[in-house]
Amino acid sequence: MAEIFFPDFVGEWDYGMVFMVSGLNEQLRNLYERFCTGEDINYWYGWDLVDLGEDEYLVTLSVSWEDGRTVLIGLTAEMWDLIPHLIEKQDLALFTDWSQECLSCTNCGGEEEQELLPHALFIRQAHRGLDDLAISVMHALEKKPQDARLQRLQNILISGVVPGMLH
Repeated sequence: MAEIFFPDFVGEWDYGMVFMVSGLNEQLRNLYERFCTGEDINYWYGWDLVDLGEDEYLVTLSVSWEDGRTVLIGLTAEMWDLIPHLIEKQDLALFTDWSQECLSCTNCGGEEEQELLPHALFIRQAHRGLDDLAISVMHALEKKPQDARLQRLQNILISGVVPGMLH
């Protein structure tokens, strides 16, 4: 399994959620440099349930792009109450660095007058795919129908869903 990174900070603004995941800064440096050159980069994402054993689970957000890289963001059971907010807000900004430093990419050469490169990945409609997570939870509950954590996660997912919103 790939390394899972956990948010250092979670917040929200009018239109979305913010996850600060400083551990991803080096993993995403190449991606940021490509953004800096103006390159359009296709990415995809998905939500999954990871069974850690001993009735412990993680919800993971997997973000991948065409060069084969994937990063995993983990939400512990204590963070699951954020899921309805994400469904409501829809968008997610993954920040890896709050600083305003330029990466000195080939496009700008680090010149002072150049616009600074953000250290963030913006995921529109990040709530999409949570239906796949709900299906995973349903299958896990078929195997462990009395599991209180899985029941809690299922209730969180159901309570946050507006019919037809998840695809």
